[in-house]
Amino acid sequence: MTSPRTRIARRTTRPAAARVAKALDSLSSRDCTVLGLMLVERLSLVEAAVALDVTVPRLRRDYESAVARVHRALAPLVRTARPTTLRAAAALRRAS
Repeated sequence: MTSPRTRIARRTTRPAAARVAKALDSLSSRDCTVLGLMLVERLSLVEAAVALDVTVPRLRRDYESAVARVHRALAPLVRTARPTTLRAAAALRRAS
């Protein structure tokens, strides 16, 4: 049996990559779970709410706040408006 992988601190040579890594490392485990279920696993709001044992409105607030934290953390790197973010938010509201 192999030992679990330990996190190795990497020294990045690009300042932008370091800022992105720092922004993503600042997310809580709850944020990562919510974003993972919604974006990676592509669960619906109802499915993710059942998996996390929370209400759909609570999950929607958690999801929107997690996305907002990621957006704020990466805002210095991305200076232009993101129309896809607005479309995604509108689609999320329509889906629920």
